[in-house]
Amino acid sequence: MSVESNLSTEEDRLVKDFFEELTTKFGSGKRLSFKGTYLLHNIQLIDISSISTSSSTQTKNSLSRIAGYDDLDLITGIIGEQIVYEYLLNEHDHQSNLVSIKWENEHEESHLPYDILLIINGKKHYIEVKSTRTFNQHSFPLSINQIEAFLQHEEDYFIYRVYIDEKKLIILDKVRWRLKHKQQLSCFLTIESPSSYQTLHMEDLD
Repeated sequence: MSVESNLSTEEDRLVKDFFEELTTKFGSGKRLSFKGTYLLHNIQLIDISSISTSSSTQTKNSLSRIAGYDDLDLITGIIGEQIVYEYLLNEHDHQSNLVSIKWENEHEESHLPYDILLIINGKKHYIEVKSTRTFNQHSFPLSINQIEAFLQHEEDYFIYRVYIDEKKLIILDKVRWRLKHKQQLSCFLTIESPSSYQTLHMEDLD
């Protein structure tokens, strides 16, 4: 299965390599296989041992979405969402009649402050997926809408941090509480364009 896009040669190779692995067992009817769940300071660290797809539909949708992008970050995000979606299907396979899993961005970007809506026994869980290909990259951006969402849905908003090349994911819960009590999370602001702001030189204070 090929991916046609406007990607650079290197970006195209990375995407194709990953999807070649993702679709190795394409059509086998198997889902993502996960090996081991660990607790890292009360945060779940999940080891993804092998990758295959449960449905050709989701994979084709992912490929068709990627085709129009030339931004590697966007592509990485779509791949991460696919991984989490398959993980949730696998986790809740035994109780599918009680669980609803909706990948909000499956066909196109929904612009919601979360990527996946998981409903268990009528209770909603809002899941935002943050993905990276860098194994030691533990920082990621949040939009103002995402910040407002985890403040509003304190117990029901989760961030899944996916380390694609390491095949691991971390589940962050109680984001507001963790930030407030400095439990495994911290918040930073980055000035992206310092030159666009008024600058006051120290000598001007004399």
